[in-house]
Amino acid sequence: MTYVHVLPSNRARRCTAVYTSEPKFRSPAQYDLVLSQFNADEEFRYQPAPNGDTFCNIFLWDVTSAMGVEVPHWVLADGTPAEPGAPGAKETLATYLLNAWLPGPGAKRGWVRVGSDPATARPSAQALADKGFPVIAGWLNPRGVHSHVAMVRPNHFGRLASVPRIAQAGGRSFNDGPLKDGFGAKPVEFWWHD
Repeated sequence: MTYVHVLPSNRARRCTAVYTSEPKFRSPAQYDLVLSQFNADEEFRYQPAPNGDTFCNIFLWDVTSAMGVEVPHWVLADGTPAEPGAPGAKETLATYLLNAWLPGPGAKRGWVRVGSDPATARPSAQALADKGFPVIAGWLNPRGVHSHVAMVRPNHFGRLASVPRIAQAGGRSFNDGPLKDGFGAKPVEFWWHD
């Protein structure tokens, strides 16, 4: 499959997706198509930089923008999404998104945390993704740096529903893998949007 979307080499710039999924038209097949078009395992935009920087926040921005529920890469001081490089705007990292944006401005924009009990949050997150809703998996580093975010994939292959599948950019970028391949044994929280 050939994808014809704009993925600027400058990661600070917005990309344009061919495949989108608006809130009124969610389906697992469309969500899968949206995730797959970004080709996280091969696309230069998501590969680690030579200095070790990783770009899970950029992947999250691209996917959620294509889903019509942007988790921004650029924000104003009050958390309002901003265009890249806008006056007064700053770039965001995963730690800020998990610690401040999702529970604050993100919650006001419809992002909801999926429970606090790990025994129920994982299967619930997978069930939401299986219905076509965008679901974020995230680990907030207690030291405040180098947190991580990924997208939960719909389960099309009858895999065990309590083991979420994800697409991610990071130290290892991939389009489909188990949650543990992105987060190991770290405590993960989930956020979803309709």
